[in-house]
Amino acid sequence: METPQEFIERYRNSREQVMSERSGIASMTTFFNVPCLMIGAEGAISEYPTPESIQSFNQSRLDAFNAGGATNARVRGCDVTTLGRHCALAVVNWELCRGDGTLERAWRHYYNLLRKPDGWRIVLSAFQVGS
Repeated sequence: METPQEFIERYRNSREQVMSERSGIASMTTFFNVPCLMIGAEGAISEYPTPESIQSFNQSRLDAFNAGGATNARVRGCDVTTLGRHCALAVVNWELCRGDGTLERAWRHYYNLLRKPDGWRIVLSAFQVGS
């Protein structure tokens, strides 16, 4: 079975593919548990109770990234702590870069992962501006 580190790498690869193709955002939904909680940089908690709500959130982020000219996502750092057999915490420092290689934005992301029978899923996602 896939490790939490492999799951995060597969998530990064999928995000990068969606960004380069500017389509396929529905594929990102499979990385999230339903329901999923997200905590924004300001501390606001949002619940995403359906696959459609998660897809809508992901589309809004992709639209914001596109508006800033971002063309690829890279992981500057990733630490994963296992929390027993079925849970893990991944701390990922993301950087979005424009086509010319300049930094569009950076942030730290905390993912609480749950291992389900069919693989890892993000159950809680929290953002921190900067990385």
